[in-house]
Amino acid sequence: MADKTKPKTKAKAKPKPKKDDIKNQDNVENVSEDISNTKTDKDIDTKVEKKNGKDKKGVKKETKRIITLVIFIIILAGIIFGIFVLVRGLSSPSPENPQEDQLAIQKEIEDVIEKIGNHLILPEGETPTMATVVDAATLIEEQPFYRNTIDGDKVLIYTQNQQAIIYSPSRDIIVNVGPVVINDQDQ
Repeated sequence: MADKTKPKTKAKAKPKPKKDDIKNQDNVENVSEDISNTKTDKDIDTKVEKKNGKDKKGVKKETKRIITLVIFIIILAGIIFGIFVLVRGLSSPSPENPQEDQLAIQKEIEDVIEKIGNHLILPEGETPTMATVVDAATLIEEQPFYRNTIDGDKVLIYTQNQQAIIYSPSRDIIVNVGPVVINDQDQ
Protein backbone atom coordinates (compact mmCIF):
# COMPACT_ATOMS: atom_id res chain seq x y z
CA MET A 1 0.00 0.00 0.00
CA ALA A 2 1.08 3.31 -0.70
CA ASP A 3 1.83 5.71 1.94
CA LYS A 4 -0.81 8.41 1.89
CA THR A 5 1.20 11.00 3.58
CA LYS A 6 2.21 13.99 1.74
CA PRO A 7 5.31 13.72 -0.12
CA LYS A 8 8.01 15.94 1.07
CA THR A 9 8.50 18.87 -1.17
CA LYS A 10 11.42 21.08 -1.35
CA ALA A 11 10.92 24.70 -0.44
CA LYS A 12 10.71 26.56 -3.65
CA ALA A 13 13.15 29.34 -3.99
CA LYS A 14 12.09 32.43 -5.82
CA PRO A 15 12.89 32.08 -9.41
CA LYS A 16 15.54 34.39 -10.70
CA PRO A 17 14.01 37.23 -12.62
CA LYS A 18 14.62 37.20 -16.27
CA LYS A 19 15.93 40.18 -18.13
CA ASP A 20 12.49 40.82 -19.68
CA ASP A 21 10.88 40.79 -16.25
CA ILE A 22 13.39 43.38 -14.99
CA LYS A 23 12.64 45.63 -17.95
CA ASN A 24 8.89 45.27 -17.32
CA GLN A 25 9.34 46.08 -13.64
CA ASP A 26 11.34 49.20 -14.56
CA ASN A 27 8.57 50.20 -16.97
CA VAL A 28 5.94 49.77 -14.24
CA GLU A 29 7.96 51.94 -11.89
CA ASN A 30 8.43 54.59 -14.61
CA VAL A 31 4.71 54.56 -15.43
CA SER A 32 3.77 54.95 -11.75
CA GLU A 33 6.24 57.85 -11.48
CA ASP A 34 4.72 59.38 -14.62
CA ILE A 35 1.23 59.04 -13.18
CA SER A 36 2.24 60.73 -9.94
CA ASN A 37 3.98 63.48 -11.91
CA THR A 38 1.13 63.88 -14.40
CA LYS A 39 -0.64 67.19 -13.99
CA THR A 40 -4.33 67.17 -13.43
CA ASP A 41 -6.77 69.01 -15.65
CA LYS A 42 -6.98 71.72 -13.00
CA ASP A 43 -3.21 72.24 -13.13
CA ILE A 44 -3.29 72.40 -16.91
CA ASP A 45 -6.24 74.86 -16.84
CA THR A 46 -4.42 77.03 -14.33
CA LYS A 47 -1.32 77.02 -16.48
CA VAL A 48 -3.35 77.90 -19.59
CA GLU A 49 -5.19 80.66 -17.68
CA LYS A 50 -1.91 82.10 -16.49
CA LYS A 51 -0.59 81.99 -20.01
CA ASN A 52 -3.72 83.74 -21.35
CA GLY A 53 -3.74 86.27 -18.47
CA LYS A 54 -7.17 85.20 -17.22
CA ASP A 55 -8.31 84.20 -13.77
CA LYS A 56 -10.69 81.38 -12.85
CA LYS A 57 -13.79 83.25 -14.05
CA GLY A 58 -12.29 84.02 -17.41
CA VAL A 59 -11.83 87.76 -16.77
CA LYS A 60 -8.51 89.09 -17.89
CA LYS A 61 -6.32 90.31 -15.06
CA GLU A 62 -5.60 93.50 -16.95
CA THR A 63 -9.33 94.25 -17.17
CA LYS A 64 -9.71 93.67 -13.44
CA ARG A 65 -6.87 96.09 -12.75
CA ILE A 66 -8.44 98.74 -14.97
CA ILE A 67 -11.83 98.36 -13.29
CA THR A 68 -10.23 98.56 -9.86
CA LEU A 69 -8.31 101.68 -10.88
CA VAL A 70 -11.46 103.36 -12.24
CA ILE A 71 -13.39 102.61 -9.04
CA PHE A 72 -10.51 103.98 -6.95
CA ILE A 73 -10.42 107.19 -9.03
CA ILE A 74 -14.20 107.66 -8.68
CA ILE A 75 -14.03 107.21 -4.90
CA LEU A 76 -11.09 109.60 -4.66
CA ALA A 77 -12.90 112.21 -6.78
CA GLY A 78 -15.97 111.89 -4.54
CA ILE A 79 -13.91 112.43 -1.41
CA ILE A 80 -12.18 115.47 -2.91
CA PHE A 81 -15.52 116.90 -4.07
CA GLY A 82 -17.04 116.33 -0.61
CA ILE A 83 -14.15 118.10 1.09
CA PHE A 84 -14.40 120.97 -1.39
CA VAL A 85 -18.15 121.37 -0.78
CA LEU A 86 -17.68 121.13 2.99
CA VAL A 87 -14.93 123.73 3.07
CA ARG A 88 -16.73 126.00 0.61
CA GLY A 89 -20.00 125.70 2.53
CA LEU A 90 -18.44 126.45 5.91
CA SER A 91 -16.60 129.54 4.78
CA SER A 92 -18.81 132.54 4.29
CA PRO A 93 -19.00 133.49 0.66
CA SER A 94 -17.57 136.89 0.03
CA PRO A 95 -20.06 138.90 -1.97
CA GLU A 96 -18.72 140.50 -5.07
CA ASN A 97 -20.67 143.65 -4.40
CA PRO A 98 -21.69 144.04 -0.73
CA GLN A 99 -23.55 147.29 -1.43
CA GLU A 100 -25.89 145.51 -3.85
CA ASP A 101 -26.50 142.78 -1.28
CA GLN A 102 -27.31 145.36 1.40
CA LEU A 103 -29.67 147.15 -0.95
CA ALA A 104 -31.44 143.89 -1.80
CA ILE A 105 -31.85 143.06 1.91
CA GLN A 106 -33.15 146.57 2.65
CA LYS A 107 -35.61 146.29 -0.26
CA GLU A 108 -36.88 142.95 1.05
CA ILE A 109 -37.41 144.40 4.55
CA GLU A 110 -39.32 147.36 3.08
CA ASP A 111 -41.54 145.01 1.03
CA VAL A 112 -42.36 142.91 4.10
CA ILE A 113 -43.07 146.04 6.18
CA GLU A 114 -45.43 147.28 3.46
CA LYS A 115 -47.32 143.98 3.33
CA ILE A 116 -47.61 143.78 7.13
CA GLY A 117 -48.71 147.44 7.17
CA ASN A 118 -51.79 146.40 5.19
CA HIS A 119 -52.86 144.20 8.14
CA LEU A 120 -51.45 145.94 11.22
CA ILE A 121 -50.34 149.37 12.41
CA LEU A 122 -46.57 149.14 12.84
CA PRO A 123 -44.29 151.10 15.18
CA GLU A 124 -42.78 154.19 13.55
CA GLY A 125 -39.31 155.61 13.80
CA GLU A 126 -37.54 152.25 13.96
CA THR A 127 -36.23 149.91 11.28
CA PRO A 128 -36.84 146.35 12.42
CA THR A 129 -34.47 143.44 12.26
CA MET A 130 -35.81 140.72 10.00
CA ALA A 131 -35.21 136.97 10.11
CA THR A 132 -36.56 134.12 8.00
CA VAL A 133 -37.87 130.96 9.65
CA VAL A 134 -35.83 128.01 8.42
CA ASP A 135 -36.81 125.22 10.83
CA ALA A 136 -40.32 125.94 12.08
CA ALA A 137 -40.74 122.57 13.82
CA THR A 138 -37.77 123.21 16.12
CA LEU A 139 -38.88 126.78 16.87
CA ILE A 140 -42.39 125.59 17.76
CA GLU A 141 -40.95 123.03 20.18
CA GLU A 142 -38.71 125.64 21.81
CA GLN A 143 -41.22 128.51 22.12
CA PRO A 144 -45.00 128.58 21.83
CA PHE A 145 -44.73 132.04 20.23
CA TYR A 146 -43.86 130.34 16.95
CA ARG A 147 -47.04 128.21 16.94
CA ASN A 148 -48.59 128.03 13.41
CA THR A 149 -45.34 129.21 11.83
CA ILE A 150 -44.07 127.53 8.67
CA ASP A 151 -40.69 127.59 6.98
CA GLY A 152 -40.24 130.79 4.97
CA ASP A 153 -42.22 133.01 7.35
CA LYS A 154 -40.63 136.35 8.27
CA VAL A 155 -40.02 137.53 11.83
CA LEU A 156 -39.74 141.30 12.33
CA ILE A 157 -38.22 142.41 15.63
CA TYR A 158 -38.64 145.96 16.85
CA THR A 159 -36.14 146.15 19.74
CA GLN A 160 -36.93 149.74 20.88
CA ASN A 161 -40.66 149.09 20.90
CA GLN A 162 -40.09 145.56 22.28
CA GLN A 163 -42.39 143.95 19.74
CA ALA A 164 -42.01 140.88 17.47
CA ILE A 165 -44.23 140.10 14.49
CA ILE A 166 -44.38 136.85 12.53
CA TYR A 167 -45.64 137.33 8.98
CA SER A 168 -46.27 134.60 6.41
CA PRO A 169 -45.70 135.93 2.87
CA SER A 170 -46.91 132.68 1.29
CA ARG A 171 -50.26 132.92 3.14
CA ASP A 172 -50.28 136.75 3.37
CA ILE A 173 -51.26 136.65 7.05
CA ILE A 174 -49.85 137.82 10.34
CA VAL A 175 -49.20 134.62 12.30
CA ASN A 176 -48.42 136.14 15.69
CA VAL A 177 -47.50 139.36 17.47
CA GLY A 178 -45.86 139.44 20.88
CA PRO A 179 -43.60 141.31 23.23
CA VAL A 180 -39.84 141.05 22.95
CA VAL A 181 -38.04 140.33 26.21
CA ILE A 182 -34.38 141.23 26.05
CA ASN A 183 -32.20 139.74 28.76
CA ASP A 184 -29.22 141.95 29.51
CA GLN A 185 -26.95 139.46 31.23
CA ASP A 186 -23.98 141.83 31.05
CA GLN A 187 -25.53 144.25 33.58
